[in-house]
Amino acid sequence: MAIPLFTDDDVRHKLDMPTAIEVMQQAFGRQAAGTLAAPARLQADLEVGKLVFTTGAATDIPTCLGFRVYDVTQLHSPGRAELTAVFNTDDGGLKGMVVGPLLGALRTGAIGGVAIKWLSRPDARVLGILGSGYQARTQLEAAVSVREFSEIRVYSRSAERCAAFAEEASKMTTANVQLCPSAREVVEAADVLICATASSVPVFDSAWLRRGVHINTIGPKFHSASEVEASIAGKSQRLVTDSLAQAAAFGEDFILYGSDDFARLTSLSDIISGNKPAPRAAEEISLFYSLGLAGTEVLLANRLFELAAAADDSPLE
Repeated sequence: MAIPLFTDDDVRHKLDMPTAIEVMQQAFGRQAAGTLAAPARLQADLEVGKLVFTTGAATDIPTCLGFRVYDVTQLHSPGRAELTAVFNTDDGGLKGMVVGPLLGALRTGAIGGVAIKWLSRPDARVLGILGSGYQARTQLEAAVSVREFSEIRVYSRSAERCAAFAEEASKMTTANVQLCPSAREVVEAADVLICATASSVPVFDSAWLRRGVHINTIGPKFHSASEVEASIAGKSQRLVTDSLAQAAAFGEDFILYGSDDFARLTSLSDIISGNKPAPRAAEEISLFYSLGLAGTEVLLANRLFELAAAADDSPLE
């Protein structure tokens, strides 16, 4: 039997950010209801590479069980690939596969958008972005989907890439996009701050943060390598993540491990479901650790397959 095989082009043409945000919002609802199986990721060190597997299932959907796999040592290689596969639980058949990194980036961006929707101030007007790679792009796309920003400030170490990113950002939104010469000029003005870098050292000083800011950190979050200072947690009134299971699985490597702040870490699904209070004070700083909620790639791939089937447009291998 022919198996549908989708590529980045299919993802680009059939899935948009509002749809991805909707799927992620539903995923957090399932997590709160206990109908999302989302274990911590698995990693196989194979000497020539390290394969990372994220697995998951929506237990209330009979056709939504699967995994995503990629080589983490090639995470920033332009030629890297990812594979997401979805199975039917009724007969074990393969429903379809997605090859390429765009699905994962879209999903991570959408999770960031959900976090901004629920954790940032509704009157947030200035968006700051540190980083100019593919993750920064989907984070930006999600952010402007859930908040109406009047100004967007961007900075990255590569002036050329940052200029290209700022130009692309200008096409996504009517907000005034400013290319800043330093991280400080981004951070000091931001009501919402997105850190989407590969940096192993903090990319800004926590003293620059405004009161009332919400922060999404997408990049490294370990004691040995982190794009944000560990001390930011102590300055934040609310610490939130998409996956408590993944935070626990990181163990002593995780940046909050061994601190009193680890016990304060809350699941975003608990806030969305009302199990934890959602309202925030105007001066409150909130910090979202994007760790990767397992199963969400599978849910997004499943939606892709449904949209293609509805349009009678499923590519066959």
